[in-house]
Amino acid sequence: MEMPSANLPPSSTSWREKARKTGILLLLLGLLLPPFLVNIGSNAEQAGWPRLAKLNQPLPFLQALLLCQQWTLFSQMSPFNFTMHFHVALTDGQAGDLRDWDKERAGKWESVLFHNEPKTELNLYSDPGAQRLYLEYLVRRSGLNPSDIARRTIYLSYRNIFSREKAAKEGTYYGPETYFVLDSY
Repeated sequence: MEMPSANLPPSSTSWREKARKTGILLLLLGLLLPPFLVNIGSNAEQAGWPRLAKLNQPLPFLQALLLCQQWTLFSQMSPFNFTMHFHVALTDGQAGDLRDWDKERAGKWESVLFHNEPKTELNLYSDPGAQRLYLEYLVRRSGLNPSDIARRTIYLSYRNIFSREKAAKEGTYYGPETYFVLDSY
């Protein structure tokens, strides 16, 4: 003897099933339609079709959903090849880089070819005010007296990567490191 799956008449069960399937289909179309329209607009813009090119509008929710890191588009350096350093020179002549020991203990891994890509550095890269605040945080965490610091410097160490031909000739993938001072006060 078969047991009915529900106590409802077959006509209402089929109606609910159709409504559920229609809802799922509409949800999928709603999720896929914005990237599809942006793609059409982008290709139409390249093809020179101005009417369809209007579809290529920025969609902030879509960019957040796709986790686009668009700041790298405006940078001359690869986001994987740099490390950010926070240097202090004390009034007694001592100097050195400050390190965030808590962050390093939380998870340190060594990369094969590139410097590792810490989230903190990527967030600080485009915000000079946050760089200074982070440097002051490192000063406090290091136990230094701010009045004993003569100079604070924030700089990037950028590692050049040789092309395949030059790497074969030099015997290494790494070129000389270049240093860029972002801020000094």
